[in-house]
Amino acid sequence: MIYLPVLIFYFFSVVYYKSIRPGTRVYPFKYLGYSLLVILLVVRWNVGTDFESYHSIYKNLNNIHSGYVQSLEYLFLTISRFIANYHYSFYVLTAIFSIFTMGIYFLGLEFQSKNKNIPLVFVLFVLTGTYFFIFNGIRQAVALSLVFFSFRYIESRKLVPFLLIIAFAYLFHRSVLLVAPIYFVYKLNLSKFQLYMLIAISGICGFFGLITIFLSQFLELLGSKYAYYILKPVDTIGSGLAVYIYVILAVIAIFFSKTNDRNYKFYMTIFTIGVCFRLLSFDNYIFARLGSYFFLSDIVFVPLFISKLRNNKLILSSLFIGVYTVFFIKSFISGNGLHPFSTYLL
Repeated sequence: MIYLPVLIFYFFSVVYYKSIRPGTRVYPFKYLGYSLLVILLVVRWNVGTDFESYHSIYKNLNNIHSGYVQSLEYLFLTISRFIANYHYSFYVLTAIFSIFTMGIYFLGLEFQSKNKNIPLVFVLFVLTGTYFFIFNGIRQAVALSLVFFSFRYIESRKLVPFLLIIAFAYLFHRSVLLVAPIYFVYKLNLSKFQLYMLIAISGICGFFGLITIFLSQFLELLGSKYAYYILKPVDTIGSGLAVYIYVILAVIAIFFSKTNDRNYKFYMTIFTIGVCFRLLSFDNYIFARLGSYFFLSDIVFVPLFISKLRNNKLILSSLFIGVYTVFFIKSFISGNGLHPFSTYLL
């Protein structure tokens, strides 16, 4: 299994550059570990749950009778048709999108790692499942990477660059518009009690299906594509014991957070909203899609939370990293189209 040695080397490279080369600006060993993750994406073939769907889209790009293909986002179709017109294989398309997505993620991870001195973000990038999502949702993976990159402009309060990035991401996946208000969350100064209430209300709505009851009144306006999500309450992210554990982690993190740092409180709020979407996913699948943008905050908030701890640091850091590690292993073993790994090179 090729994933295991690559991941071991990657995790080792992240730890190595921090402990052996502190304070320097260039870490070739870390870049090599990250590059191996990119290579896995670039050389894959028929790996990922959506691979065949995208392959079918690629073969029907010029089929004017395929309403679904023609309705896809403008820039995704433009790039795909450009590649197809030169008669390149589908793997060229997946390679280009993989390199672009991983490049944007790397810029975001580097910013968070250096700006906040939390190199653990590189570890959480994998443990949260963010990396392996790129194997599946090609279009949304691009949008997610751009949202993660845009966090720097939320922190620096630069609205125009943020909106430009969201607009660019919209050309790959329309769902990104729903997360545009995240910019204004930065100014919210929610108390711990208010964050707890958000979680409680989300739990009530999720368990009793209140959101589905409300949204079902607008099925004609939403159209068949989005009505599918409204009418399909079974979720892929918020089910089982895991969601309760995420709630417990959020309660613990909020309780032990003592800082008034604005960036910290922003990521804590987004992390809490992400937990709320996990709860709402009990009710409706649509929140799994929308929530994925908020789940990105896990990559930043967990290392930030650990770095701010003064008491019980060993216990709490072990708890959080342990939980994410267990969830990652469980998700990885379940497959999600990742096994077996195959490549067009062989």
